[in-house]
Amino acid sequence: QHLDRAEQIVIAHRRAAELGGSGGTIRRVVHVGDAPNDILAARACALDRRLGEGVAVGCVGVATGSYGAEELQACAGEPVPGLWEPVVLEDGIADPGFVAACGLDSAAAA
Repeated sequence: QHLDRAEQIVIAHRRAAELGGSGGTIRRVVHVGDAPNDILAARACALDRRLGEGVAVGCVGVATGSYGAEELQACAGEPVPGLWEPVVLEDGIADPGFVAACGLDSAAAA
């Protein structure tokens, strides 16, 4: 089931590149999810390089659903800088570090 979700990330990445005026190049994707399959999908995109060479996949696991931070962290495994960059937040989007975990500057997001 996580591979179906991984394919959804691939489709979203392709559409964003086509529509975003980036010349078709997006070097970082951040997937936010609250279930193990979300984390596993993003991890598959990263480690299998489904989004192409040179694309880093960030994942923000938000432990606000049925799954706790420990379970989501276990699915995330170890980060691989520049390729797989997961973060798990106990308080989800309410966490003060959520915007930074998404790779955004809080002043720019305001």
